[in-house]
Amino acid sequence: MNMGTASTASSATATSTSSLANLLGDPRCNSDACPAFKAAHVESQAEVSYYYQYHYGEWLSYVCIVVLFFYMVAYVHQRWLYHKNSPPPSSAVTLSEKSVAIYRSFAYRRVPGSVGRYLGLPSFGVLALTLLGLVLILAFSFAIHPYYRRYRGFGSPPLAIRTGLMATALTPWIYALAGKCNLITLLTGISHEKLNVVHRYTSYACLVLSIIHTAPYLVNDAAGPTLFGLAGLKARWYSKGSYEFTGTPPFGILVFLSFFSVPYFRHRVYELFKYSHYAAAITYLGLMYWHCGNQGNSWWYLHATVAVFVLSLAGRLILKTSSMLGKHWFETKTANVEKLGLSMLKISVFAPPGVRWSPGQHVFLRFPGIQVFANHPFTIASIPTANIAEPQEMVLLVRPYKGFTAVLHSISMTSLSPELSLSVDVGGPYGGLRRALEKRYDSVILVAGGGGISAVLPWLLHISEKMRRGDEYVTREVVLFWAIQHADAISWVREQLELAVKLAPEASMGIHIFVTRSQEPGFLKMTDSEKSPQKDIEIIDSSSDSTDSWKLEHRRPNLLEVVPSAVKLPRAVVIGCGPEGMNIDIANAVASSQKRVLSGELHELALHTEAFGW
Repeated sequence: MNMGTASTASSATATSTSSLANLLGDPRCNSDACPAFKAAHVESQAEVSYYYQYHYGEWLSYVCIVVLFFYMVAYVHQRWLYHKNSPPPSSAVTLSEKSVAIYRSFAYRRVPGSVGRYLGLPSFGVLALTLLGLVLILAFSFAIHPYYRRYRGFGSPPLAIRTGLMATALTPWIYALAGKCNLITLLTGISHEKLNVVHRYTSYACLVLSIIHTAPYLVNDAAGPTLFGLAGLKARWYSKGSYEFTGTPPFGILVFLSFFSVPYFRHRVYELFKYSHYAAAITYLGLMYWHCGNQGNSWWYLHATVAVFVLSLAGRLILKTSSMLGKHWFETKTANVEKLGLSMLKISVFAPPGVRWSPGQHVFLRFPGIQVFANHPFTIASIPTANIAEPQEMVLLVRPYKGFTAVLHSISMTSLSPELSLSVDVGGPYGGLRRALEKRYDSVILVAGGGGISAVLPWLLHISEKMRRGDEYVTREVVLFWAIQHADAISWVREQLELAVKLAPEASMGIHIFVTRSQEPGFLKMTDSEKSPQKDIEIIDSSSDSTDSWKLEHRRPNLLEVVPSAVKLPRAVVIGCGPEGMNIDIANAVASSQKRVLSGELHELALHTEAFGW
């Protein structure tokens, strides 16, 4: 019986195919005006509807909303967890603590070596989320058959339609993840520089969908009859207003945006990348309106993209730009630029009373007298004063490299005055951690490489000040590891280090400095003055001497050993900022140390790293 049915179905298919071939052989029957063509057209649409493919864009949007909701819930739980001091941990490690440790042992880990550095690969956790998203979009794309119409004249290939709509549905998310002042950060607490990784990989997913969207047109047309074969494809490709004609420019721009966003290329031509990326992104959005032509619900996603883009710009301009604050709009602030040796600049921006920022946050500076429209990110290397009514001095340490920082360094070096006063527009602050670490962790471990000290130094000052209050906060120890090429780099932050040492209670701070190149005899050390409330740091001529609080070594630190050795208290957090290779080693060290939670030695070991460059 089944074999008979199969034989009948096969015979019917063969008959249908034969009839279709005869139909297409008649040049007079090539539209719905021909009853036979119309019947075959209706049959093709009944098999897989053109308009049904538009639901795939909606379903992908729902998935993104569910993921966003999950992170919102996690953020709310985290805020509740950190709003007050955590009680002392129980003697035994709980099941939930072990579960978190298992997750972190995988999610924190990163690809070591040159591959991870040059490609800027994120953590395994982000890669796993990316892979899951890729599997989802591929399942949405290829799970439904058929991929093509038996005849191109019956409509666009179903595979092309649904992948095109999914690519369009990702567009508002891509633009939202790119904004410095965006709704996703507000809802999840994840700062824009962390979201930038997700922004990049979402763009790659959009490119994959766009390639799949394009391919069926080429395959379907190339395999079709003369009317819609290669000759027909070429004719439509150069026919103004056709989807092939309007789709080629935005596809080319998407390839450009994705290719040059790879960290290896972005870091080498950052100034060119930044301006071309903005221009290309705006052009791409405009061309997508042209290409989609308001088919189905395609413009819904583009309207949402415009709304997200405008709100992000408005929020950044009104809420985060200093020239728009206060009574006098478009009034810039004053910045003093001071030379700290030959390889570091200190920028001091004088902010009005009431301006606050948190450790690890950064700002964007625009110097109208140097570059009118350019904004450049710099990490704040200071903490605000306790008195909110006082004017605030925001200190930024700038290591000159290429582009704008090289121009600023050149101007400061040619100035006859040790300090250079410039007008500046401040945007921010952005980023940082929206968690009171001092209320949860017994130990805070800071790791920096070179100029990365500017990101961890505020944490050193902040935690030292909080520990000074005794039982009011949980943290009892703070440790700093700093790797520098030359010992004279310590002069960059000498005053801040002295202040941190004075603020911290006795035996609560450890500072380890690694000089990786030169072995100058002079370096900073704290004098032994336990009986005196005033602790000073002095220069001594020694390459091996140290004290309980200070230690200097002339070697390159092995972070896979150094970081775990500093974790001694039950709950600890590691904060790192350095070159990409250093951040990778820090992440892998913390990931490997999660086994100490599973063994019952620790209760929690968390990680937060800051990007060394852009």
